[in-house]
Amino acid sequence: MNKPIITPNEVKGFLGNDTRKPDRLFYVLYEDQIWEWDGYCVHLGETPCWSINIVCPRCHNNLRLDSTRKRVQITSDSLETDEPIRCAHPAEFGGVCRWAIELAPPHKREERYIEVAGPTGVARIKIDAVAKNV
Repeated sequence: MNKPIITPNEVKGFLGNDTRKPDRLFYVLYEDQIWEWDGYCVHLGETPCWSINIVCPRCHNNLRLDSTRKRVQITSDSLETDEPIRCAHPAEFGGVCRWAIELAPPHKREERYIEVAGPTGVARIKIDAVAKNV
């Protein structure tokens, strides 16, 4: 049986031939970097549940922020958690990875958008959250 593959912009199931594009991309500002996280929405009853794929910047393992396991507030303008997001993958020399952040919406209206230089010019990106180290 094949293992599922989770990479940025693509999720493959156990059979390897089922793919799904993200329902929404979340942009998170961390210091002077913009992180892009893939968000997948599943409707269980009346409440939408979100699964957000994150790559740990410290150990580079895949993490999943699941709204059924952690309180996540998602609106059209923001992404926020009530408790820190932590990486629990094994560290290189024993123990667990110590990366942890808190998410909060941008405080000021002018922090909501940021301009980023790309291969086709400058793009204006709407920030969903600001990440801070815990």
